[in-house]
Amino acid sequence: MTTSMERVEKNGTAARGEREYLAFLRGQHLTLKQRVLANCYECTGMYTDGKEDCGQRACVFHVHMPYRNNDAVKERTLSGETKAKTVTTPVNTPAHAFEAGLSLSWKACRTHSK
Repeated sequence: MTTSMERVEKNGTAARGEREYLAFLRGQHLTLKQRVLANCYECTGMYTDGKEDCGQRACVFHVHMPYRNNDAVKERTLSGETKAKTVTTPVNTPAHAFEAGLSLSWKACRTHSK
């Protein structure tokens, strides 16, 4: 019976994510980016079909895939109303936050209510 590490060394393609995937298998700490690369490497079958876009547009990691086609990436932007609330509204008490339609954490509310 072969282990995952042996399969990578025998069948895996030298590609982005290989080193990260092996580090994951050894139990080493990985950054978020390294985890994404390792996930893509494992998910694509170690790129045995080639270093190409997986085409899984529904995957939350697809925008970070190392061999993704350079198609347009949908960016998130704040509406003008939300920007105005966050930039011009001083939120220093729970009452201010409530009036602005924002929320403070429970700890922040407790601190300001004293």
